[in-house]
Amino acid sequence: MSLIFQTQMNNNYELLLGEDISEVLINNSKFELVNDSIYYSIFYENPIEYFNNSIFCFFSITKNDKIDELKIQLVDLIDEDFFNSLVNQYGKPDSILIIDKIIKISETIDDKTKAEFVKNEIKTKVGTFQEKPLYIIWDTEEFQIKILMKYKQRKTEITFIKK
Repeated sequence: MSLIFQTQMNNNYELLLGEDISEVLINNSKFELVNDSIYYSIFYENPIEYFNNSIFCFFSITKNDKIDELKIQLVDLIDEDFFNSLVNQYGKPDSILIIDKIIKISETIDDKTKAEFVKNEIKTKVGTFQEKPLYIIWDTEEFQIKILMKYKQRKTEITFIKK
C-alpha cells in the first residue's frame, strides 16, 4: 500500500516519518537516491505546496529504507501567515531563537577562486517571530519540527525528525 500525497491535499508531512520510502508517492513523483541515505524529489512539472508555498523535498532514510527525516525547502522566507498556519496545526512552538551575537572566528580567502570564507559562532536568545528568528522548534513525543530561516539567501528550511 502506498502513502500518496497530492498538491495542497495534505500539510501533515510528519505522517511520512517512519514510512518505507518505496511506499511514498508525492504528486506521483519518484524519489532519486543522492547517496546511501538521502533521497530527493523536486517537483518542477507538478509543484507541491505546503501552506500555499512551493517546496522541494529531501528525505533521509535508515538502512531499512524507513524515512527518519524529511527536509522541506521553501524558495522564500516564511511570513507571519505561514507561521500562524503552523501554530494552528502544531500549537505554540517550544522555542523561538533569535540571533543575540555573532562572533567572527576566522576568515580565509581561497587563492584560486578568491572566494571569501567566514566562520562565525552565533549566540542565540529566546525571541518572537516578529524579531526575525533563526530557529523555530516544536517538540512532540513522536517527532520534532525545526525551522531554519536563511535571511541572506531568502530561504526557509523545515525539517521533520522522527524521535
